[in-house]
Amino acid sequence: MVGTLSGAVLGIASTMATETFRARRDRRARLDGVRREGYAKYLQALTRTDAAMQAAAAAHAGPLDADVALEAFRSQDLLACRYELVLIASPETGRAAEEAYRRLRDIREALIAAHLEISTVAARDSDRTVAWRSVHRPYVEALEGLREAMRRDIQGG
Repeated sequence: MVGTLSGAVLGIASTMATETFRARRDRRARLDGVRREGYAKYLQALTRTDAAMQAAAAAHAGPLDADVALEAFRSQDLLACRYELVLIASPETGRAAEEAYRRLRDIREALIAAHLEISTVAARDSDRTVAWRSVHRPYVEALEGLREAMRRDIQGG
């Protein structure tokens, strides 16, 4: 009788432990999926916002009017994606996401303050292309850091 009771208790405990482990694993897999989607959405919003601001700058001679720059900056729902990301990201990824956002905002402010010649590969170095690279490069570096943090977050390393 004691042996049967001990076996039943051990069996129940073993089943409960297995189910708890499985539930944690499933929860982690769901969180990874949600993070993967949210991270991709945020990266897309950052990239498209950068492209929208570059297109606006290329279409205007001289510094951008603040309304034009803000319209381009807001055109891809970046702020909403940022708020969503803060809810799902690890603290490290959240900090990297904030850094990328701030560098992109720096680009917006630079485009309002001065006429910058948008160039990814400058055939010639003018003051405007040098100024562009000096404001765009920190954004690119922050974006690289964000992708690395996201990768670590999702891959668990």
